[in-house]
Amino acid sequence: MNYIISGGLGFIGKNLSVALARSHEDFVVLDKLTGCDLNTCDIRMAECNKFVHLAACTNIRESLTCPEKFIIENVQTTVRCLNYARQTGAHFIFASSLGAPQALSPYSASKLACEAICKAYHESFGVKVTILRFSSVYGPYSMHKSSVIASFIKNCLKHSSLTINGDGVQERDFIYVDDVVKAIVNCGSNKVMNVCTGFSTSINYLAEYIRDLSDELINFRPEIKFSPAIKGEVMETPAKPDILAETHLEKGIKETFKWYMEHYKC
Repeated sequence: MNYIISGGLGFIGKNLSVALARSHEDFVVLDKLTGCDLNTCDIRMAECNKFVHLAACTNIRESLTCPEKFIIENVQTTVRCLNYARQTGAHFIFASSLGAPQALSPYSASKLACEAICKAYHESFGVKVTILRFSSVYGPYSMHKSSVIASFIKNCLKHSSLTINGDGVQERDFIYVDDVVKAIVNCGSNKVMNVCTGFSTSINYLAEYIRDLSDELINFRPEIKFSPAIKGEVMETPAKPDILAETHLEKGIKETFKWYMEHYKC
């Protein structure tokens, strides 16, 4: 077995699984949707080369209302998976966030805490660890996400308005999921990597581009509305990328929009 993927039925996990299947790699998916709660289930199984830990509570707004749940669950599941990697000698790949070092929300704070635990397991027990700090990831299979690109595209298909939290001048680094999958598959061990493009885009530009794209593809031009921002939700730390992202934003969003047109049921 080459891979174990926790959260393998989630957005990034599904894309990773599809890519591994195309490459004829062996992998096992652990996910709540398969009845595997990482806080309670027995994850002992045949040895693997890489343990990719993607499972987490990730909704920033929800973390502001349920901080204890986010911190406890994200830390506990990470420790359990690290213990498995320690026992089997697997290379442990942890999905963190570009915003983790700032810890502006309980979600990002939980990721920073998990990073520290990963480093401790490497120093104390010799676990091979790679920490991948993702920027804002978008792409196919994200229909259950509440992230901005997914939300904007779904609202277009529902013929609804696009809601911007804050004034829209805030910028984020958006990276296509195929580039993230390549980073996971090709990453080395014992390092922290920024998985981003190195280019920032304002939410206002993003909304206008998706608005134009919606007009082109489905003949619907949505209104844009604004709502108050929540602290910790709209900031992202500028970072130098440690990978080469190959997909340009406009191309990636168009591919994502077309995927939604085929697979998303309003």
